[in-house]
Amino acid sequence: MMSFLLVESGSIILAIAIFCLLAAIGVVVAGSINNKMKHSQDVLKGGKFEGQVKVNLHKPYIRAESFRFYNALQRALPIEYIAFPNVGVDNIVKPAGDLVAYKAISGKYLDFVIFKKQGMEPVGVIDLVDPSVTLSSIMQQDPVITKTLKTINIPVLEFTVEDNYNEKEILARFLDSQDPYTLAMLKKGVESKKFDRDYYGDDEN
Repeated sequence: MMSFLLVESGSIILAIAIFCLLAAIGVVVAGSINNKMKHSQDVLKGGKFEGQVKVNLHKPYIRAESFRFYNALQRALPIEYIAFPNVGVDNIVKPAGDLVAYKAISGKYLDFVIFKKQGMEPVGVIDLVDPSVTLSSIMQQDPVITKTLKTINIPVLEFTVEDNYNEKEILARFLDSQDPYTLAMLKKGVESKKFDRDYYGDDEN
């Protein structure tokens, strides 16, 4: 009987010893992994990557259908304004509340954004839509983005893809979307630009 108890006691002690050993190994491994992750994050935050990132050229930057509209838009806008294609939402707005809700639109792109040259203030967004049902169709802008932009008084104008565009119509719709003060400032005369004009320079005398 005594031998049985000794054997049983020895088995319990051995089991406890094995458990403690495994627990100690687990703590050491977890600490090592945590240190490596922390070091990796520190490198990403403050370090400088010296290696080479594997990438492919993203082409074309803007599709032919969009570029055709872009040309018409640039010609139609008053000389005080300039438009850029494929502008990130993050470049014209910033969160003012719930970050979770903001992530629903951050990281997405707008077809075209119109800026006032003086101060580069965004004054309008254009959503170009291809009504044809094809795999390459230009899709409509996310309604959440449209609603959000309108709450901060950035008008969103929707145009459909066409073979030819009426520049006077584009101009009229843009002006209709602007506030009375802006229209008053432009009342002296709206000059239609030639496409080869220097959009980035000062206004011509």
